[in-house]
Amino acid sequence: MERVYENGGDLKKTINAIEKSEDGKSVIRWLEEGTDTSGWLHILKKHITGEIPGG
Repeated sequence: MERVYENGGDLKKTINAIEKSEDGKSVIRWLEEGTDTSGWLHILKKHITGEIPGG
């Protein structure tokens, strides 16, 4: 939560993800909506849709 707050993030625009740690327990991570240079929008546009070249 601190990371979202520090970056002025909006929890409504935060994507939650759950991953399993080595000991089998779930760890919640989040990815902010972001911009063309970081966050979910960057992943979407560069690595999925190809809107940003070089992905």
